[in-house]
Amino acid sequence: MSSEWAARVIAADALIPSPKPTWPKRCALILKSSFISEVSLVDGRLELTMPAKGTYPNARQIKRTLTRRLSQLERLLGSTTKRHFDTNMRGLSGRSWEGVPGPNHTWAIDSTVGDIYLRSSINPAWILGRPIVYLIVDVWSTAIVGFHVCLAGPSWDMAKLALFNAAAEQELIARLRNYSTGFMLDPAPTMCFELLADRGEYLSKKHQQTAMRLIPMTSYTPPYRGDLKGIVETLHKIQKDELFMFVPGAMNARRAEMELRKADPSKAVLTLPEYVAVLSELFATYNISANREHRLDAQMVGHGVLPCPAGLWNFGFRAGIGYQRECAFSDLAGDLLPTASASVNKHGVRHFGQDYTSAEIEARQWAAHARNFGGRPLAVNYYPPSMGTIWTPNTGGLGMLELSITQESRSNPAISIEEWADVEALNAMKRTDWEHHRIHQLIKQLTRVDAITQAATQRTKLAIEAEKDGPQNVQPTIAEVRAMELARSQSVQPAATSSAPAAVSEEEMHYADVAAAVLQEVNWEAR
Repeated sequence: MSSEWAARVIAADALIPSPKPTWPKRCALILKSSFISEVSLVDGRLELTMPAKGTYPNARQIKRTLTRRLSQLERLLGSTTKRHFDTNMRGLSGRSWEGVPGPNHTWAIDSTVGDIYLRSSINPAWILGRPIVYLIVDVWSTAIVGFHVCLAGPSWDMAKLALFNAAAEQELIARLRNYSTGFMLDPAPTMCFELLADRGEYLSKKHQQTAMRLIPMTSYTPPYRGDLKGIVETLHKIQKDELFMFVPGAMNARRAEMELRKADPSKAVLTLPEYVAVLSELFATYNISANREHRLDAQMVGHGVLPCPAGLWNFGFRAGIGYQRECAFSDLAGDLLPTASASVNKHGVRHFGQDYTSAEIEARQWAAHARNFGGRPLAVNYYPPSMGTIWTPNTGGLGMLELSITQESRSNPAISIEEWADVEALNAMKRTDWEHHRIHQLIKQLTRVDAITQAATQRTKLAIEAEKDGPQNVQPTIAEVRAMELARSQSVQPAATSSAPAAVSEEEMHYADVAAAVLQEVNWEAR
């Protein structure tokens, strides 16, 4: 093995892209590019001429030349791609919280498809499919500050709802989503200073508009580099593993490794609101129980800081390094919640086919004004997971007016916008069946009425003819006929079952008097 051969082997191997092929194929590529230079004409075609034995290195010599000059890490780099190495094999010299001054300063947000099938809250017999789960984590304390579960695909619109859930008052979110568990964080989260997310959520004009008003700094990870915000990815795996252990219909997050890709949707039992309640319990438990002993320094241990995300969060604010912002609810709702056009009519405010009202609009006589002078459009912000509440700018004051759904509306606060859309779609699908049913019943009713009318006409005709042929042709007046019919109905009484009257209690007599008074009043109103 001469130095010339070694140089040619090294130069040829450098031209082979990583990851390198297996050794037999790698050696063949090296020999073909550096040691076979002669060609011959065979049957009119040019073919490479193999060199004589001993004029080129063998496979052991090539492997020894390449492996002795490379370190273990260089050989590892040659066996995989650069992205795979950077994602899964690079040295972890830093920490995820490096450069973050304190709790609530930097949030990381990420979405994933839930490994669970859900059922519709409209009709539990319907399978709703798999939800999309957005998760927001505080980078410094690793505490979960908010989440959002939806049915639409990942987008900035859905990410905004997750931010609203994290930054708004937790009492409001618990009321809208109908769960009572908070995130066990003291003080409560406010809007962050920096938001870290994927490029997919950021590549939109809506993000630019929202960030300019609410988020001072935004940053995103490069494509296919989820490891750069691995804390959110890890928490997604944790919540999927937790659900798989005890929730029917949940799938194993490691099903690809265990060759268990198939899932049975019929085993699902949770609806979307119930799934949200389960996740809130899991996340609250995580915040107060996840082991963070590796984060406690000597001073933290001396001050008795709880080694959990909630303990780190609380310590950061007690130490004066926590970040808090005061954001008006009108800014949060106006920038983070979807906008729609409602209408003011004689019943109040109409939105998505439901009626909404509040004490403020009743005092301002919006319905009376619309009834007498015509309705008008109204810009509102709504919360898609619940149809119970909408908000509109307070034109006569500060902030926003909160409107609640009326009890007479067809929907209710437990139903989401997507589920109400399912109801409307189902009604539209059944509309032709109902129309067929109504027409069928109308035709049957007309047939029965025609038969009754024809029979009555024939009977009346026979009676008139018999009256003409009778000995007396005297027609009584209407009053006389009415009196005879009344006397006939009063003379027909049910036979008494016993000669002795039955004893009537005082309660029965009182009930009879009340019932008679009510019937008399109803009859009088009917007139």
